[in-house]
Amino acid sequence: MALLHRQVVTAFEPAERYGARQPVLLVESSGPAPLSELFDRFGRGEAGIAVLNTE
Repeated sequence: MALLHRQVVTAFEPAERYGARQPVLLVESSGPAPLSELFDRFGRGEAGIAVLNTE
C-alpha cells in the first residue's frame, strides 16, 4: 500500500481576527480568472477548492 502526503508550502501569512488566524480558501485552477469563473469551473469539475485551517 502506498501512502501519499502532499503539503502546500508558501510564505503567505493569513489575516488574523480576534487573535486567531483566519482559514484560507485555496483554489486550484489553470490560469487566472474572476471569482465567478473559478466557481463555475469548480461546478464543471475543472477546478479544485479547499479550505485550509491555518492554526
